[in-house]
Amino acid sequence: MSATRPRAGAVSAPRPQVGAAYLLVGGTTKAATTSMFFYLAEHPDICPASVKEPRFFLDLDYPVPSRYRYERDGAEAYARFFARCGEGTLRLEATPDYLHSRGTAARVAGCLPDVRAVFLLREPISRLVSWYRFAREDGRIDPDTTFEEYVLEQERLPDPDTEPQHLRALSQGRYAEAIQRWIGALGTERVDVEFFEHVREDPAAVVRRICAFAGLDPSRLPDIDYRVHNPTHGARSPGVHGAYKRLRYLVRQYSHDKPWLQGWLRRLRRGFEPLYWKLNQPSSGRDVRVGPDLRRRLVAYYAPSVHALARLEGVVLPASWREIYGD
Repeated sequence: MSATRPRAGAVSAPRPQVGAAYLLVGGTTKAATTSMFFYLAEHPDICPASVKEPRFFLDLDYPVPSRYRYERDGAEAYARFFARCGEGTLRLEATPDYLHSRGTAARVAGCLPDVRAVFLLREPISRLVSWYRFAREDGRIDPDTTFEEYVLEQERLPDPDTEPQHLRALSQGRYAEAIQRWIGALGTERVDVEFFEHVREDPAAVVRRICAFAGLDPSRLPDIDYRVHNPTHGARSPGVHGAYKRLRYLVRQYSHDKPWLQGWLRRLRRGFEPLYWKLNQPSSGRDVRVGPDLRRRLVAYYAPSVHALARLEGVVLPASWREIYGD
């Protein structure tokens, strides 16, 4: 999708409240949004938020924790995440669930007059399997729950949008409606769609493409360590690991405006986590089996949304998607 200014006729937004230019990274969970945040933050003309995932513009009832929300705390609270940013830098944050939160696109359009949004998507069945592993690791579902049982539970829900986050995983793999909502709010030229599969194959090419979309010079990128950030490890005790991750997120939220404390906490974490994973690493892995009948059912469920996504301007599906869902 083009990086030019919004076309005439794009949906009008409420009166803007916050200046400066912003790049928001959203998308499906387990699709390299964390890695992309750290890659892009290496660009000298980008100033990252003091916490990678502010979750500021999510709906008030969206079921993930955060210190601030726009509708409760007002636009001024958002500036606290960018207190260290000077004029002329592009401000960056990455909250995956911005894609799925229904009121977020209109809220962003009304608050940030100069904003672009890039969304990272992952093949829906692969992403659902990854979410299943993540939910088991996090202690959100019983470790003995099979993948098919996890899918069946969600298929039976009358309204996934009223459920906890891990029970929205099936329905949130239908990306087209959410992308169209963002295009309606910002215009085609300010919405970019990228794919996890391309990040995995050639992260440098995707980073350069996003920089160009954001109006930055890709040649100014330094040498980047394209390691994977926030991988799913597995855990011997999912309940303990889920509690640890929630605590870690809340600590980051409440220390984001205290650089001296953040530095001390990073050093503490670097010393603690090797021991933590030695104690909490699973003794053996367990493959996730997707039987042929279940796979056919999932392909049929996701195919209409995948085809709708492919019809959007500037979107070219990865070859692996086309092999599964057809052209």
